[in-house]
Amino acid sequence: MKLFTQKFFKSQDIGLYECTASNYLGSVSHRARINQMGSPFVKPIANQTAVLGQPLTLNCTYGGYPIEEVFFIKQGGSGNGNGKTGNGGGGGKRRLPFDERHLVPMLGSVTINPVERSDEGVYRCTVVTSNGERAEQAFHLNVVGKFRR
Repeated sequence: MKLFTQKFFKSQDIGLYECTASNYLGSVSHRARINQMGSPFVKPIANQTAVLGQPLTLNCTYGGYPIEEVFFIKQGGSGNGNGKTGNGGGGGKRRLPFDERHLVPMLGSVTINPVERSDEGVYRCTVVTSNGERAEQAFHLNVVGKFRR
């Protein structure tokens, strides 16, 4: 058996950790978050590429405490590909999940299954503390591939 101990944490250490134990009988896993007291923040999220018809999980690494909610918003219209919102046609914002293809397996993640062309665009991960402080990061999701029947 191995034990992980850490006496001093830095802000880059926050996030989700998973420990898996396995032997000839099988395996078991446990996930836990390491949080940081203070104002909310979201680590920058790189632009993402998804394959049409395949599942995709988007993850948001955030910190601060106490966190009230974490959610993703899909911006209406089109983005310019650099993580900033655009003012393309369509307008509006939609909070995920907004249909049966969008699942929230855990706080700070959303799974799209299957990815469709309409999923392409600018998304924001937003973190809100119990006293109303907010932090967010935007990124662009590009969808590639051809639909096969």
